[in-house]
Parts: sequence; structure tokens; C-alpha cells
Amino acid sequence: MLLDSDIQMVLDVCTAPGITEKKAKEALFITTDWAKRAISRYREAQDSGYRGQLFGIVQGNFFKELRKMSAEQLVELDFPGYAIGGLSVGESADMFEDYLAYTAPFLPVDKPRYLMGIGTPDYILTAVENGIDIFDCVFPTRIARNGTVFTRNGTIALKKQQYALDDGPIEEGCQCTACQRYSRGYLRHLIRANEIMASVLCTEHNLQFMMDMMTDIRQSILEGRFKQFKRDFMAQYHSGKKGLTG
Repeated sequence: MLLDSDIQMVLDVCTAPGITEKKAKEALFITTDWAKRAISRYREAQDSGYRGQLFGIVQGNFFKELRKMSAEQLVELDFPGYAIGGLSVGESADMFEDYLAYTAPFLPVDKPRYLMGIGTPDYILTAVENGIDIFDCVFPTRIARNGTVFTRNGTIALKKQQYALDDGPIEEGCQCTACQRYSRGYLRHLIRANEIMASVLCTEHNLQFMMDMMTDIRQSILEGRFKQFKRDFMAQYHSGKKGLTG
């Protein structure tokens, strides 16, 4: 609050898959206790003029009753927004989808819902389908630093030899600096030379890709065609993925 942040998160205990229900419950109770202290301090700060927002974080590991309990305890505290934690921590994609779909309906629809730690197109689309408004992850920038970039046909590892003489952009139609000014071959040269500008340009591209994807998602929702958009997007994304990354 001293930093006047727009959104801040309560402290939480994020547990790994495979722990006992007893340990998961202990972590949940600690998280709820911290949430109670945080919301109390937040309301005091509001009285002093602070206008940022505080989000509670749902925990409960991979025990559905604990997930429900955590969500209900946080909703009772009436946070400005709610985050779902403890997913995308090493569990299977099927388990991720199952627990996300189970947990999200316990959170208010009239307040922001935030899924922590996801940054790939498939997980983002699944999150949106389950009513999630906000998500974050280092994945797009982390892979960019290693020369891997998103395209609508899957990811591309630019450091590979097959791109050495490729004079096309990362992706046709992209408005980022890398796509507007430089070829895949030149970017590969920068990556192989350990030039920091390679990381900068690949990072800008991946962030532009995410922004464009979210713009398209929003438009598809407004037009009532999100489910079809998701099917078409993922069909294209996976159709070229093997050939581009192989």
C-alpha cells in the first residue's frame, strides 16, 4: 500500500501436487488467516485514501472440497477480486481443466477473476472459457530469451539451422518491430551471436502475439462466437506446431 499499487495479492501457501489432504488443509487455513489480516489492513488503508484493489487467492491443492472451502471463505471476506492459485504447478492438462472448471463457479461473476501462472494459448483459452478475466506468466518472455516465438501455427525455435536463410518475418501481418523490420534468418543470426537485441525483439513479438490473441478473443466474445474461435485457433495452432518446432 505504501507503493500505491493498483492491484495487490494476499500472501498464500501454494502447495505442489501429491501432498496429503491434511497438509493441503493446513496450507489453506494459513492462506485464509493471512487473507483475513490483509483485508482488514486494506480497509484501514481505504479510509486513508488508498484506491488500489486487493485480491484473495483460492488454494486447496487437488482436493475439491478444499477448493470449495477456500473459495467460500474468501468470498465471505468480500474481496474486490479473486485469484485461483495452485494450478499449472505440474499437474496434467486434464487435471488443470477439471479443477479450474470446478473452482471458478464458486467465485462472484461481478468481480475480476484471475488465474495465476498460465501463459500458453491453450491454457489461456481454457481459462477464458471458464470465465477467467486475468492471467499472468513468465512463459512468453522466458521462451523469447531463448529464441522461441509464438505464431498462429505453433511455436518456432529460431536458433535452428532451417531458419538460417529464411528471409520472411516471424509471422506475416504481425505489427511488432521484429516482424516489420527483420527476417527470421537475421534474428537467428542475433540469437547465435548471443546479441541481447535478439531477446528484446523476440520478447516484443511474443507480447504482441498475446495482445493480438486477446483482442481476437474479446471480439469473438462480443460477437457470440468464442467457442468456434477457440476450436479454430487451436486447430491451426496445433496443425503446424510439429513441423515448426520439430
